[in-house]
Amino acid sequence: MEIYGYSERGAMNALFYGMALNDDKDAMIEFLKLVGKDLNADQYTDYKLYIECSLSDFGDPDLVIIAEKEGKGKDVFFVEAKVSHQGHFSINEQMRKHNEYCESIEENIIAKKYDASNLFFQLKLKDLFYKTKGLVKQDNNSYNDKIRCKKFKTDQDYRVLGSNKIVKQFSSLITKCEDAYFIAIVPNSDEIKEGIKDFDVRIVTWESILEKDELKKYLSETVKFNQTDRKSQILNSPWDNNKSQ
Repeated sequence: MEIYGYSERGAMNALFYGMALNDDKDAMIEFLKLVGKDLNADQYTDYKLYIECSLSDFGDPDLVIIAEKEGKGKDVFFVEAKVSHQGHFSINEQMRKHNEYCESIEENIIAKKYDASNLFFQLKLKDLFYKTKGLVKQDNNSYNDKIRCKKFKTDQDYRVLGSNKIVKQFSSLITKCEDAYFIAIVPNSDEIKEGIKDFDVRIVTWESILEKDELKKYLSETVKFNQTDRKSQILNSPWDNNKSQ
């Protein structure tokens, strides 16, 4: 029996459900090594994965990984993924639009609508949640951040977790973690020309994942299913398995 998923969600499910169902901690270590050598991925002894769980007004992260360090607490990884949708995903365009939005907030242009699907806006909301533990006050002067807490064109003045007990339970698991990291999984595109101010995002490409045998075994069939000879739903160009070997 085989399962094939579609697009971004299909790729994420194939990769991370594959790891979890096989209790493949070595594969998770390889993934975290792609995130950054400074993480010392070998220090983690166990992982809990939460897929598309709600943080209410702070968004629904594609994936949250809570990684346990033996006798040394836990770290949290917020992961957002983007795909090409048979077009061309540009990391620079995502950055440009997000920085433009942040600049409009600095200039108090409150009519500037945010793009809720923007990769960096989504991750920045998780950064805002982690730094404030979800307790963003209506008077935001005490928290200097380059993202508007107020939701666009609503009567609600600030973002909240709400009263849902599952959301609160999930959020409490995150706020107990010692350090937070923010990961974007994206198609390989342009060389990055600028960064996000006051915010560290680790970029991992789908292609770099497919170059690792420990990870490719979970992802490759889903990537092949999501492409034709000319277009890929996940990558900017169709994946040639022969070239990756």
